[in-house]
Amino acid sequence: MEANSNSLLDDIKSIRKYFGIAYTLNMGQLMKQFAQTLNRIVPTQVPNHYDETQLKCLNSSLSRSDSEDPTKIYCYGTIMNPVGKQRSPFNSDKTKLYRHVLFQKLGGDPRRSFCYSNDPQKERSDNEIIANINKQ
Repeated sequence: MEANSNSLLDDIKSIRKYFGIAYTLNMGQLMKQFAQTLNRIVPTQVPNHYDETQLKCLNSSLSRSDSEDPTKIYCYGTIMNPVGKQRSPFNSDKTKLYRHVLFQKLGGDPRRSFCYSNDPQKERSDNEIIANINKQ
C-alpha cells in the first residue's frame, strides 16, 4: 500500500482488503473519514537524522518510485535541465535526505537536478559541487 500526502494510492477495494474493512453501501464517505483520521495521526514532522537501515529503506523506496538504482547514494554534482523540464520529486527527496544542506543552497531552482553515483570515490563535498557550478 502506497500513499502520498494527499491520499492512499490504490483503489477502494484494495484499501478495504488491506485494512480488513467490510464493504458498506457508502464506501466513499468511509474512505473520506479514514483519510481524515489517518491525517490526524500521521506525524507532520520527519526526523532530522536517520540510522543507516532507515536511510537504506527510504532510498530504496524513492529509487523504486523513480526507476533509479538504489545504490546511487553519492552526490557528485548537478545538472540544469532544459527549459520546461524540472527535477523529479524523487531527486528532490533523495537530496533532502542525503544532502540536506546542499539542497537548501541549490534546491531553489526546480530545473537543477542532483547527480548520484554508486561509486563512493565520485562523491564531492557541498563546497566542491557549488564551486563546479560557478565554473560552468
